[in-house]
Order: sequence, then structure tokens, then C-alpha cells
Amino acid sequence: LSRSVWHAWGSQLSAALARASVALGDTALLGPAVRDVAVFQPWLLTSGGPDNGRLPTPTERVQIAYGADSRVQDLLAVADATGRESFLDLAGISAAWFFGANRAGIPAYDPATGRTVDGIEADGRVNTNSGAESTIHGLLTMLELDARPQVRAIAEIATITERVGTTVIEAEAGTPAGGATVVTPASAWTGESLWSGSYVAMPDGSTLTLPVQVSRPSLVLPVHELRPDVRARTTYVADATTLGGVNTDTVGPQGDSPAPGALLPTTLRRHIRDGATTLTATTRVFGGGEARLDAVMVEPLVSWYVLGDDGRGSAVLRSSDDRPTTVDIMVPGDGPATVSTYDAERLHHRAPLSVGRAGGRRVRPLGRVDEQARDEAGVDGLDDELHRRRPVAHVLDGHRDGHRLDVGVRALEL
Repeated sequence: LSRSVWHAWGSQLSAALARASVALGDTALLGPAVRDVAVFQPWLLTSGGPDNGRLPTPTERVQIAYGADSRVQDLLAVADATGRESFLDLAGISAAWFFGANRAGIPAYDPATGRTVDGIEADGRVNTNSGAESTIHGLLTMLELDARPQVRAIAEIATITERVGTTVIEAEAGTPAGGATVVTPASAWTGESLWSGSYVAMPDGSTLTLPVQVSRPSLVLPVHELRPDVRARTTYVADATTLGGVNTDTVGPQGDSPAPGALLPTTLRRHIRDGATTLTATTRVFGGGEARLDAVMVEPLVSWYVLGDDGRGSAVLRSSDDRPTTVDIMVPGDGPATVSTYDAERLHHRAPLSVGRAGGRRVRPLGRVDEQARDEAGVDGLDDELHRRRPVAHVLDGHRDGHRLDVGVRALEL
């Protein structure tokens, strides 16, 4: 196991935990499964969909039926175990991958033959072969959708109209100074995760200036190699505002891992403001060694994923903010809408919303939920970083012809 890796081939663990919790009557098994589907899955959808691997950046960006089906199965199993209807909504939105909500923009599943394509590349190229694995996992999803017509109806809303989510800036895209150098490892494999390409080695006193284009307030997550034997701190400044820093020794002993350290994202304590154009990293080393930066992930405080088809629409909004935030999204469709807002602990709000008038309506999905302070200890892994209690809002159906739906999201952090 690696804290740096999420891989589609191992992503049915949540379904296993949910079913085991029911069979054994052990609710403790259900918690991690709920956190996975309630928090990680919306992040996966808004940041590009069911890539084969996040290791920890999206380095394996091919998408296959196994990965898409596994996320649907996870959501359905957790929905059955918890009775939470919102997870059925999210299962439908995730299953839309098979009907065209993918990078190619075409159906991956052919109902006339039962075939499912073997893969869709990051650039939209399609492997039109259909091996046994792809066929089986496509049909497994279809069997579930046939048994759950309400989920299938959501899945058939399958044209991506907007996606706003996490982006990646490679370290080698920056300008190194003060001894910082770009290093291309002989192998991208660290022993337990993947460099996303080259990395930048940063000795004491070195700097790296990265170009950024930030159109909305965002979290900044540098991906460093953390090692217990290297005491270094890299501080990040965006247009004269200090965002925070990363200590490279904030990781445990190597243990049985073949890698001496761990390639992990760390959330900086302050977010980067919209309009920022540069991000500068400065490293201090206390003793020998160097800091190693692989990439920087930039995650909007509110990200979203919007689908539409045949006068209907669906949307997922995910908040990482620690205060009330309002965003404007365009949800295709006509007629009434249903808004559901939840986090990893419970459903906070589910109600119909009439948006059949110009200008839409403002919604505060989490109502008067008390805010909790952001974890000041920082983040040291995908499990911590991506499995916080971040709220998610679903909007099913909306109003066509360019009317807006204003959705307010109140964040709730661990």
C-alpha cells in the first residue's frame, strides 16, 4: 500500500467495506467508505474523471471501464448501506462516463452489441477494441442501471458542458535560480509512486518561480518528496503574499517501502487569490540534502462539473472553502431542480428548487451549519488531503436559455 497512490484497479475497496459493514453489523467499516465516495469521488469528477491513476498527480490519465465501473459500484454499495439518496445521484453522474461524459465525448458503451471500448486517452483518442474486462465492467454498470431506473435517468445526461477543477503545474515549467536544477530521473517510478516527469532539486537558498493563471481563489498543493532524513523547508509566495511552506521531514520512517520517502501533496495554509500570475518557492536546508519538487496542484475553493442533454442537466459542486461562498453556474435543462448538499457525515439539505424564471435563485445548501477551523497541522497525504469533510452539492435539472443558478456553498472542514 502507498499513501501516494490512488489507482482504479484497487478502487472497489469502498464497496467491499460497505457490504462488509452490513454483513458483519460493524458500522466502523462504513466510515472510510462514506468518506471516499462523499469527498474523493466529487474531487475525481471535477478534476478530470476516472483516470487510471493519481500517483499522486494524474500521471496515468487513460480512462477505462474498470475504473469507471468501480466508482459506480462503490457509490451504489454505500448508498445501499447508508440509505442516502445523494449517493445514488452521484452514481448516476459517474455512470454518465459510459454514455459520453468522457474526454472523447462519445458513448463508451454500445447498447446494440453490449461492447465497451478498451480505453479513452487523455487527448480523447479512443481504443475501439473491446476486451473481456471492458465488456464485463460495462455490463456490470448496465445491470445496475437497469435495476435502478432513477440512476439510469441521471446517467443518460451525458454531455459535459463545464468542468472547473484541479490543475497541475509541473515544476520543470518554472524558472530555477540559486542552484535549483531540473532533474529527469532514470525511472519515473519511485518504488511506490510516480514522478509526473522531471522534478526540481532545490538546495539551500535556491528559488523556483512558476507561472500561474488563477481565475478564482484556489488552494495550492505542492507535491514534494518527503524524507525523514532531509530537514528542509520550502516557502511559497504568490505575488508578494506568503501562502505557507512545506517541511520535507514531516513523514515517518521508511519501513517496508522500497522508497526512502513519500511523494505527497501538502496544502498550503493560505489560498492563492484570483489574478495571481507567479508562484515563487524558496528553500532553506538545515543540514545536508535538498528539497525535491515534482509539481504544484491548484484546486479552486469551489469546483464543479456540469452535464446536460435533451432539456435536462446535472451538476456537482465541491467546496474546499472555510467560509460561505457563492458561485454562478449554468445548469442546462428546463423545469424544476432538486438541490442536495452533503458532506462525509450526513445529508444537510435536499429540496426542490424552482428555477423557471430568469436570473435563477440563490441557494445556501448547508444552511446554518457551524463552521470548523481548517486543520492547522497541514496535510501529509492523499488520505488526509482528499478525504476531508468537504461539502458537495448536486443540482439535478435546471433552466435552459442561459439563465443562471446561484449556488451558495458553506464549507465544513475537519
